[in-house]
Amino acid sequence: MAALEGKRAIVTGASSGIGAATARELERAGARVYTGSRRDGNLDVTDSESTKRFVEAALAELGGLDILFNNAGLSRGRDPVWDSLEEDEREVIETNVLGLMRMTRLCLPYLIAEGGGHIVNMGSVAGIWAYPSGSSYVASKFAVHGYTRALRDDLQGKPVRVTNVAAGIVETEFSKVRFKGDEEKTLPSACSSRSPGARTSTSTRSSSWRSLRSQAGTSCGTRRRSSVRTSRESSTSEVAPTIRTAAPMNVARVPIAAAIGPATA
Repeated sequence: MAALEGKRAIVTGASSGIGAATARELERAGARVYTGSRRDGNLDVTDSESTKRFVEAALAELGGLDILFNNAGLSRGRDPVWDSLEEDEREVIETNVLGLMRMTRLCLPYLIAEGGGHIVNMGSVAGIWAYPSGSSYVASKFAVHGYTRALRDDLQGKPVRVTNVAAGIVETEFSKVRFKGDEEKTLPSACSSRSPGARTSTSTRSSSWRSLRSQAGTSCGTRRRSSVRTSRESSTSEVAPTIRTAAPMNVARVPIAAAIGPATA
């Protein structure tokens, strides 16, 4: 924890859930934290000008930057591909992927200049294993996973670490946002419906996927387990003290703030 004393951090999507919990833990660990979210009215990562203003304000307040936690994200609907709405798909991709890339691009020069930066991207187990009736969210998290790996390759030789958080079931407002405030749809029974006549193949599902689903349940649940994979994919940790880690990765149960330390080239 002491390693974060005096560190300067930006946390997006910090009005609730994982973002709010991470901001609190970073402050508890000694970091100075600047937060933003659409709900707070100071950051819309889908808007270039909003993002630029936010980053400029954060840098002016913090006087530099050591940590960027790209947490802003959402999902929309729980429908099969043929029933998905284009506006929902666009909002998910623009927020989860393009917004994350925009924040990273604007902050990277300052992280590199500090000689010890750390980027933490909020991914998901849905970026490693797909699940039915969540195509846009799954696509966005696969993109985050791929972008994180490409970013790590681009940063080889530079003093910036990159972490992808592969979250599972966590108690947040994720499902409420997904269904635009319709709390009845967040109930587990609402997730079990399928289009009439749709076929499900069980032979193509791997044992790892079945194991994951049995532990984590469907994405409509209100608890999401979490693990953190570092840029070297050699260690994992929890996002916050109230979050438990889950298979398939072996994990060490330490707060994310403890995992964010001085960068190594």
